[in-house]
Amino acid sequence: MFSSIVKLLLLAVVASLVAACTPAAPTAAPTKAPAAPTAPPAAATAAPAATKVAATATPAAKIKRGGTLVMGRTFTYNDMDPHRSQSSGPITTMLYDKLLEINPGEDPKTGARYQLAPMLAESWSVVEPKVVEFKLRKGVKFHDGSEWNADVAKWNLDRLRTDKKSINKELFAAIQSVDVVDPLTIRLKLEQPWGPIFLNLTSLQPGTSVASKAAVEKSGDEILSTKPVGSGPMVIDQWLRDDKVVMKKWDGYWKNGEDGKPLPYIDSFVERFIQDPSVIMVEMKAGSVQLAENIEAKDVAGLKINPDLVYWQLPWVSLLYFTYGLNADAEPFKDNPKVRYALQYALDREGMAKAMGFGLATPAYYWAWAPTTLGYSEDLPKYKFDLAKAKQMLAEAGYPNGIDIRLLTISRQPEQRIGELVKQMWDTAGIRTTMDVMERLTTIDRAKAGNFQVYFYGHRNYPEPDMSFRLVTCNAATNYTNYCNQELMKCMSEGRAAFDTKEREKVYQRCLRIIQEDALVGGGYFIPQNRVMQKSVKGLQVHWQETDVREVWLDR
Repeated sequence: MFSSIVKLLLLAVVASLVAACTPAAPTAAPTKAPAAPTAPPAAATAAPAATKVAATATPAAKIKRGGTLVMGRTFTYNDMDPHRSQSSGPITTMLYDKLLEINPGEDPKTGARYQLAPMLAESWSVVEPKVVEFKLRKGVKFHDGSEWNADVAKWNLDRLRTDKKSINKELFAAIQSVDVVDPLTIRLKLEQPWGPIFLNLTSLQPGTSVASKAAVEKSGDEILSTKPVGSGPMVIDQWLRDDKVVMKKWDGYWKNGEDGKPLPYIDSFVERFIQDPSVIMVEMKAGSVQLAENIEAKDVAGLKINPDLVYWQLPWVSLLYFTYGLNADAEPFKDNPKVRYALQYALDREGMAKAMGFGLATPAYYWAWAPTTLGYSEDLPKYKFDLAKAKQMLAEAGYPNGIDIRLLTISRQPEQRIGELVKQMWDTAGIRTTMDVMERLTTIDRAKAGNFQVYFYGHRNYPEPDMSFRLVTCNAATNYTNYCNQELMKCMSEGRAAFDTKEREKVYQRCLRIIQEDALVGGGYFIPQNRVMQKSVKGLQVHWQETDVREVWLDR
């Protein structure tokens, strides 16, 4: 009976979608991210698998300088401080540099599912298990003319690990001190060995970029929020909140392009906030937007046959929909795991993937873990769709007549459509769901304040789960669900303490098992990330998930 109802619901969702519009570190590594293809690759039909993609350099004779690149994006920025803001994207990549860069592909030396590359650090090493060292790049200047050196590196690291508003303090909790060895060398003394320490200092996470120490000393600690000063190839010319950011070329960038002149090739970069992805598609086809990321699955088939556009699917990184967290301090979830199990069993993840994925999606039975994530294992417990089991769990939890809950959702697509589908599934199981649909930044503020029961948020898979652990670390600034399990904390700490990849993988499997048993966070389906661009856009790079336009040039 219920099977037929679910099929009808899924068919209805699909029909409505179609009608509406007819996703120990090495000391030397590759310095460039994979470049965008010139022809669309075939779409993946399975979950992302580890891949090795070679970078391609454009001959200097072909590169053209000048012009403006316009990007459409469904995200906006609330703060430009590189240590305090969760808002990240191509704008922050052009403003700020990192110590290290990350590229997809397995490292043959360490077995890691990624490759590290130099940026403001030219080399890095493990001196001893609890000491790591960075040799810094010479000749780098910030936009205000101040110099990059070991003192500035120490100031940045101290600020991101101790500042009260730093969003990623947990990633650097093991740093005991940052010591200046000489003007271009720093050493980090650790309380314990910390396997992911180098990965944590790449563009994989917001909040770890490098800013001007001199700017803060001159104008105060809040200056970076509105007037950012980095060492990147562009500076902000205009910022209209919830509308657009306009950047212009900065002539003092340290890195040269293929033609021997400082990057970037383009003169200006405009990132427009367009909340509705269907509008981005219209403007892409019209040519008023030249670049977009994570176009909805329903639009992919049409994109791939459009002769004016290039579709680039990223097989190594996926978006996780529907990622959700339960408020651990709120009823009916607090101290009542069977209610949490009911929500898990009531989700038809295969149905969600079919209805929303248009042949690209795969079910996500593990929160934040995809096949490319260290510790992923199909042998770990899954909550497979079981309507009878969901109702049984509710009854045993003391709710034989069902419960009423509220789902906090961002007011954009595809989140609203996904939320509506989840509501149908939970309603059918007796979990009567009311959706609180709000603008993205308002949703985040509500989540930070703990003013929700169930929070639907965006997430992606990372090569190491340490990147996601901050969302479930006790008392962490980004742990909006208040999830706190000391056994999990101990497991996470044990995993981080290992530099050996295979050893860390076994520990992370135990951590994932704990998360599954607690059932306070979960997912629905994975869909591969993508990038879409006009054919005139050349040289685009992606560092795991971060769009990088530093070496983009326009073939016009």
